[in-house]
Amino acid sequence: MGRRKVSVQGTVEVDSCHYEVSHLLIGQIVSVQYDAREVRVYRLHESGPKFEIRHDRSLHKGHLVRKEGAHPAWMDRTRHEREAWYLRGASKVGPHCNALVESILSDDRGRHPRTHRRVLGIRDLEGALAPRSWKRHARR
Repeated sequence: MGRRKVSVQGTVEVDSCHYEVSHLLIGQIVSVQYDAREVRVYRLHESGPKFEIRHDRSLHKGHLVRKEGAHPAWMDRTRHEREAWYLRGASKVGPHCNALVESILSDDRGRHPRTHRRVLGIRDLEGALAPRSWKRHARR
C-alpha cells in the first residue's frame, strides 16, 4: 500500500510497471494497494478513499498495463501515431531538433513510457521556436 502521483500520461508506477488510470487524475496523489495478483487504485476524498480502477499485476519491469476506457480516444493514439506527431513538430523547429527526436525514439527498444515524456518537452518547442512563431513575435 502506498501513495503515488499520477503521471502526465495518466499512469501510476508500481515496482517499475506503469498502470493506466483515468486521465482526470493526472497530477493528483492517489492511494495504491497491490499484492502478487492485482493493483487497485483509489481516489483520495475527504470522506475516504474511493475505488477508481483495478489491474491484474504485471511482473515485467517497464511494462505499460492498459485498461480500455481509462483514457479518451485522443490519448489512446498508437505508438506510431504519437511518434509521427512528435516528428512533425520537431521538423517544424528544425533539422537538428528532428534528428534529436528520431535518435531518442530509435533508442527506445523497450517502448518505455518515459521516452515519450522526454520527447514531449522537445516537441513543445514548436510553439516557441518554429519559424512561423518567430515571424509572429517579430511583428509585435
